[in-house]
Amino acid sequence: GNADLKSALRLTLNQMSKGGLHDHVGGGFHRYTIDATWTIPHFEKMLYDNAQIASLFLEAGSAFNDPNYKAIGKACADFLVKELLDPKGGFFASYAANSDGKEGAFYLWTPEELRRIAGERDGTALAAVMGVSAEGNFEDKESVVTRRADFEDIGRKLNRPVKELKTLFDTWKPTLYQVRAKRKWPALDSKMVTGWNGLAISAVSKAYVITREPRFLKAGIKSAKRIWKLHRNAKGELARASTEGEVAEKAILDDYAFFAVGLLDLFEASGDSIYLEQAKTLVAEADARFKRPQSGWFQTPEGDKTLIYRQFEPYDSVIPSGNSQMLEAHLRLAGLTGIQAHYEAVQTTLATYTDTFTKSGLGMGGWASVALRNEGPFYEVVIAGEGQQKKALENAWRALKPTWAVKVDVPSTGLPEKLEGSLSPAKGKVSKAGSATAYVCVRGACQKPTSDPKEFITQMTRGWKH
Repeated sequence: GNADLKSALRLTLNQMSKGGLHDHVGGGFHRYTIDATWTIPHFEKMLYDNAQIASLFLEAGSAFNDPNYKAIGKACADFLVKELLDPKGGFFASYAANSDGKEGAFYLWTPEELRRIAGERDGTALAAVMGVSAEGNFEDKESVVTRRADFEDIGRKLNRPVKELKTLFDTWKPTLYQVRAKRKWPALDSKMVTGWNGLAISAVSKAYVITREPRFLKAGIKSAKRIWKLHRNAKGELARASTEGEVAEKAILDDYAFFAVGLLDLFEASGDSIYLEQAKTLVAEADARFKRPQSGWFQTPEGDKTLIYRQFEPYDSVIPSGNSQMLEAHLRLAGLTGIQAHYEAVQTTLATYTDTFTKSGLGMGGWASVALRNEGPFYEVVIAGEGQQKKALENAWRALKPTWAVKVDVPSTGLPEKLEGSLSPAKGKVSKAGSATAYVCVRGACQKPTSDPKEFITQMTRGWKH
């Protein structure tokens, strides 16, 4: 509820989405911008950036009840599925910045080209609303697309209704995409990195939960199966990456941790317990291979000669640290399984490094996020039942999309016996009075079961200290 944080976050999200960092025609985001106005990007598009940004905007859309943020997150997830997904499953690493011998050539426009595409009237207006000018904002009088237009000003100059101008880009966007698709594409790096795929599986799983569009879940399932089969050997060791089916060096901590978290997101989206079991396996293997005696996890397993020493990396960079993602996986497994050892791993590790991460600010934001939710409280949610009331409760969950909770769906009669050992917090939870029922609990202590979506939301925010 902090107003200053809300203002800062919304300002940042708005500027990210309106400037040249955002590929407005094709979806997704470039790596970074090279100017202070966030207009001119370095045009490379990375899987790890776009996976995280898709998740960011989808979660922001729920947090702020903002359909525009949800639409941007969905478009970013669409970019992952349309442009970076191998038809066999698994997400490719990146697109290069250059094409046709020039950086950014694939993404640039001129007013003349827009008039050829859309005609004199709409083409002129399109150029104005897309920030495409005769002098250009890039090299050779070409322009990077932005969406910062002053519609009132353009409307006065072109004698066009503002309402009409606000829909013009969306009207022509499919055509612009088709025209651009005929250009020389940037080179695709077809490498598949395990950890980055974990981030992408998380993103498309969240996209499915929020939009209920099956292609996102299908992409997540197909990718999880491919990476699990291709990047895991008979000894249970993960590979760091593969290119065209050929696996490379052994995985580091990040790969185990990010893939585990991605599988947990996929479990919550699909309800298929196989992904929960795989996540548990990866976390157990990571604990065995990377655990430090003083708590936390090394980047490489014991005996690995790749580096001259075993690095411990607690700090976030362009991706969160593997350490923070291991904490994330343990916290969520604790809520889903009720196994005390997962809680203890979180508590012990946070306690050991509290002084470090409280002084590091956003440098260890991943740790702070887990600490915040651990104290939150962190809820275990079970929805038992089917039918229209189940849909109503599910819609309430989707609208809130709480990052401070884990959820399990069970039939009206309760959890199947074969899953009781894996999902013990869901044991004994059944629908009440013939209606789908939600249970909101903290470490086994539950509030009153409810079938009312409004009460369900109230319970999921009750007692939240932060």
